[in-house]
Amino acid sequence: MIFVDKVRRYSQEQTLEDAVGRTIQECMEEDVMTDFLKRNRAEVVKMYLSEYGEERQREFDREEGKMELLEELIRKKLKKGYSKEMIVDSLEIDSDTVETIISAINILK
Repeated sequence: MIFVDKVRRYSQEQTLEDAVGRTIQECMEEDVMTDFLKRNRAEVVKMYLSEYGEERQREFDREEGKMELLEELIRKKLKKGYSKEMIVDSLEIDSDTVETIISAINILK
């Protein structure tokens, strides 16, 4: 858990690869998993970067799916004659999001 927490914290201010490297170095200095990290440093970096990449892709896919669903709901409401304000109220989302999606729908027509 120490390792993961450090990587998350450092990745906010530097690249993920640098954050992992910094974390490995600090953990070894603090005698946290030192033997394991000495023997498996390259594998730890590779595994962490791979897992992080997959996690980010899953998160991206979920967000994309949510946006597609939201766009479909807005399309249906527009076809029923709903105004932007009615859509905001019925879907309980902010008007900027609704406006952006309506603009995108209009461009695609």
